[in-house]
Amino acid sequence: MENDIFQSLLGEIVEEVHALDPGYSGHASDVWLVKTSANEVIVRSSRLKEEPDNDFWWGCKFLFGVDPRSAIYIEKASGLLNKIATIPAH
Repeated sequence: MENDIFQSLLGEIVEEVHALDPGYSGHASDVWLVKTSANEVIVRSSRLKEEPDNDFWWGCKFLFGVDPRSAIYIEKASGLLNKIATIPAH
């Protein structure tokens, strides 16, 4: 099922999917390395359903207006990474 979601997102046949674990609990996102015949991409999905109430995320929202539940805030950063990285970020 996971491959179907990534195939729909990327518009390509998915050959491999590797979950990337940051090595600590309580992280705010799930992240995968997805390999197709044409690309390797990093895919991120927020785990947060409600507004977080810890100091770190409150500071991000207060200082930068960032809501970690929405990936729209990293769209520009992803565009910049695509220009300089060997693994595209979508």
